[in-house]
Amino acid sequence: MAKIRRTDEAKSMRNGVMEALQPPPYLSSLSTDSYQGKCQFLGREFLGIATSEDINPSLSSPSSTSAIGFLKLKLLVIFRCPKLKEWEDITVQEGESAIMSIMPCLKQLDIGECDLTVLPHRLIRKATSLETLSFHDCNRLVEHYDNQECSDWMFLSHIPNIEVSN
Repeated sequence: MAKIRRTDEAKSMRNGVMEALQPPPYLSSLSTDSYQGKCQFLGREFLGIATSEDINPSLSSPSSTSAIGFLKLKLLVIFRCPKLKEWEDITVQEGESAIMSIMPCLKQLDIGECDLTVLPHRLIRKATSLETLSFHDCNRLVEHYDNQECSDWMFLSHIPNIEVSN
């Protein structure tokens, strides 16, 4: 019996930790400023996206995806994170999924002084309320999106206000 309780307790603790790591559901603004850590990659976990395999690697069935990411977030600022180079995008299926809602209230995304090379296009398309996208002092982003004729520009063209400066 004690072994079963420990297993149940451990499972309960793991579930509690997973819940604690999920984004607060009513957060309306989030700003990172001057993060000097080693983070070079912003993964799907940041948005609260997980597959069943992420939660329990021992599952043998095909993975299903769920998202709980920032349902009330209106403003996201990523500023002075000089080591940040990549922001993982959502998959094509997640981008097309009508049941997956990611940042549905996001109005403004500001990125400054980061070394990102490209924005997560499908994720930005999924944020249908996005009104303003700005990136400042992000040389690689400016270089990538400087020409409105480039193929990636279409991923941003639905946003009414795009502010770019170097």
